[in-house]
Amino acid sequence: MNLLPLVWLSPVFDPTGYADEARGLVTAIDSAVNPVVLRRWRGDAPGFANTLPQSQRDQLMECLGRPLPNRFVQVVHTTLDGVGSFPPEAVFRVGRSMFETDALPSTWVAATHHLDEIWVPSAFNLDSFRHAGVETPMYVVPGGVNSEFFNPNAPALAIPGVKGTTFLSVFEWRRRKGWDILLRAWAEAFRATDNVTLVIRSYAAGRTDGRSESNVLEEAINTFLRHECGRERHDVAGIVVIGERIPAVDLPSLYTSADVFVLPTRGEGWGRPFMESLACGVPVITTSWGAQLDFLHEGNSLLIDVNGLEPAYAGDNHLYSDQLWADPSLPHLVSLLRQAHTDHGMLKRLGQSGRQEMVADWPWSRAARAVGDRLEIITQAVHADTGNRRHRVRSGTLRFHGGHSDPYRKTSSITPWLEASQLVEHPTEWMPSGPSLRAPFFSPIRRMVVNSTVGMQPASVDILVPTAEESLVLPSISLPGSGSVVVDASALMCGRPDPSVIPFLRDVADRVVVPDRASSELLLTLGISPTRVVVLPPSADIRKFELEGAAYLNRPTSSTRFLAFGGAHPHRGLERLLETYEHTFDSEDDVTLHLVMQHPVPCENLRWRAQLLEEIQSRSPRLPGLFPDVHPISVEEMPAIFRSASVTVHAGRSLTHGRTISESMACGRPVIATDTPLARELMDDNCGWLVPQGPDGFADTDALAIALREACDSHMRHAKGLAARARAIQRYEEAASGNQAITRMAVLKSVLPASIGKGTQRSGKAPIGTTEVFPLDQPRRIKILVLGTWADRSIDRIVEIHARYFTADDDVSLAVCLDPVQGICLDEAAERIANAVAKSPDTSEPDILLIPDVLTDRLQDRLRTSCDAVAVGGHGAWHQAQSERARTMGVPQLIISDARRWKTSIDRLFHIGRQSTTAAP
Repeated sequence: MNLLPLVWLSPVFDPTGYADEARGLVTAIDSAVNPVVLRRWRGDAPGFANTLPQSQRDQLMECLGRPLPNRFVQVVHTTLDGVGSFPPEAVFRVGRSMFETDALPSTWVAATHHLDEIWVPSAFNLDSFRHAGVETPMYVVPGGVNSEFFNPNAPALAIPGVKGTTFLSVFEWRRRKGWDILLRAWAEAFRATDNVTLVIRSYAAGRTDGRSESNVLEEAINTFLRHECGRERHDVAGIVVIGERIPAVDLPSLYTSADVFVLPTRGEGWGRPFMESLACGVPVITTSWGAQLDFLHEGNSLLIDVNGLEPAYAGDNHLYSDQLWADPSLPHLVSLLRQAHTDHGMLKRLGQSGRQEMVADWPWSRAARAVGDRLEIITQAVHADTGNRRHRVRSGTLRFHGGHSDPYRKTSSITPWLEASQLVEHPTEWMPSGPSLRAPFFSPIRRMVVNSTVGMQPASVDILVPTAEESLVLPSISLPGSGSVVVDASALMCGRPDPSVIPFLRDVADRVVVPDRASSELLLTLGISPTRVVVLPPSADIRKFELEGAAYLNRPTSSTRFLAFGGAHPHRGLERLLETYEHTFDSEDDVTLHLVMQHPVPCENLRWRAQLLEEIQSRSPRLPGLFPDVHPISVEEMPAIFRSASVTVHAGRSLTHGRTISESMACGRPVIATDTPLARELMDDNCGWLVPQGPDGFADTDALAIALREACDSHMRHAKGLAARARAIQRYEEAASGNQAITRMAVLKSVLPASIGKGTQRSGKAPIGTTEVFPLDQPRRIKILVLGTWADRSIDRIVEIHARYFTADDDVSLAVCLDPVQGICLDEAAERIANAVAKSPDTSEPDILLIPDVLTDRLQDRLRTSCDAVAVGGHGAWHQAQSERARTMGVPQLIISDARRWKTSIDRLFHIGRQSTTAAP
């Protein structure tokens, strides 16, 4: 198979670990798998290239000189927060990275969404990346070592001042590397008279004061020993500091100058020096936690016990905030140092074993083979995808609109619909909203995503799943063709829908899906036909959301743990919950509020969390336990996060889908929820606590405080939790065998035309030809019906244009519908009409009829039958629907595009009446 070309973007000629690994990987892949086009991620370190072996330098320069191919697989080999835009020629995008704590910063997780897959070096990073919420496919492409270059025969480097058993440590002077533990252990393990030496090759990151590296490090060591260990430098065994850079060609000699390599690191993404040391036959003392355990074990190393995990030091790197790393055991390190000094035979055996393993198991060729295996699969996927797109017909039967294009936000409201679409045997397309993110090749949704900038062919069914924010643009949305329209209005039913949305739901949607009966009844009062409203109550999959199973790794520790999903959504009632929690408990209470609070902009999460804590701590000196959790939560972690809690709390004024209540109950966790219609439909007081609403619609503060206090009773919680689980099982069994996708599929099938491409009459609308005439109040001979919306002021514009050309003497009536469900009263409508008429230079007002009724489907058709023409103002799906209906009924239309032709068009109606199907300006 001809593999796709490979373009590798990484640091090249500098002493960093990323650059060193890139040099090893690129040269091995280029030699044995596929020619590599190499590009620098950043500038080179001056003079560094000259320290490399000549053959390696020449090969890298050749790779750098190759031109970019037309289509290629691109590997970005650096920190994930450096992943940015990709050229269009990069048909497949790979990230090569690693991290050294138990998780990842949120900015790194967000960056992974731009990638098709990630290559990590170790099983440790597979776990930590998953823990952080990364759902991009990941594969282990291991690191390696050049055992011909790093070998035991390299002549030892002459280091002045070295005597006896030599311990070598190579690292950047950061807390993560455990230099403080190393110095403490050295001070305790040996005295000045012991025949041992610690050689430290290090450098201080970010130093700009002009002093030499050696002077800075010597001062730091002396200060630490004096103030932290109570020792002067002359009281401890010999320490030799090397502050100057060791040329790359001399690194093997540096390792062979030592008897053992020691580094009590708190976390490693791979551990390159350990592998190089073992290749030189020098055994290793290091921490028994981190990526290095992929190749270190008791047969080739001395591993330091770990006391547990501790908060990572953000002073090293701000990316470590809210993460954990290892706490190496100081006593055990002291013991291992002494053992290494007294048992040189053991060191020799470990060194020989390590050398043999590096030669046999960890050559760079092994990593190259792993890359080759992935390239074969990637090449096949890209070719298959290209073929599918070349033959694709852009006229899908089902087209979904809305939802975030980030394919990993599986809790998006669009996801259940996409899943249901797989049960309908028709082509499916998806036009996501928000930033345009590229779905990975190996994602099942990839073939659904449509670039919204491409002109669309009509779809048989358009399914809109807007968020509350997106609902405001519904009136202006454009839907090509005359197919059916389904709107999932669950997110719009947090209270009464915005008046501007109501005409769209009533006049455009063939099906409106809501989560509860109360929402359905509200839609009926807004003039929406009951035949077009579908109630789809939420239920959780009890096979996934179980009582027992893994717990959330970041769970807080206390006897009562409240879980709340805050976020930046006002309806969640975050401020109300925090205020009540702070006044109900204090630091003496054994409680924790686990607040999952995702900001819409991922990079703002940590700043938002810090700001929240600062505000709360400033007003609550005795703050009860609070855990603001901004880690990205993957869909697979949702059952675990509910099981980590004692009680789930929703103090907001409304629910959208009720997903959190359903899933918490399925996990056997009771719920404290504001007493809203949807909450009462999902649960009762046996399953938790229904808190009455306050005047503002949020949970009443006093009642919420009582519920929080009662929830601290473990016996009451247990009983309510069992009842919650039983209720969840009952709902699951009632919801179409537990699969709501079946119900959604039935909704989609109900509006699919019998013959694709022939169009469909909107279900629930009055049949053509049987519509009664609406009795207008003393109309003139020519009657023009205005169909616009008050929200976009299209009605005002039509009235203004009409008043410019017609007066009370003309035999023309303009019929305007009040339609009070749009949020406008009679007085306001009359005032707006008067203001529009007043803009005309003629003082004689035209004849205008104001119809005060709610504009139901039946009334609209009766009005169309009663009038001679329909004036449609504005643009978007609602206006399209009105035009289409008028055209179907044979009513002429006046589409407002040129005000100067308004009078001409109406004059024509005096003569042609209904003989023409349209009279467009």
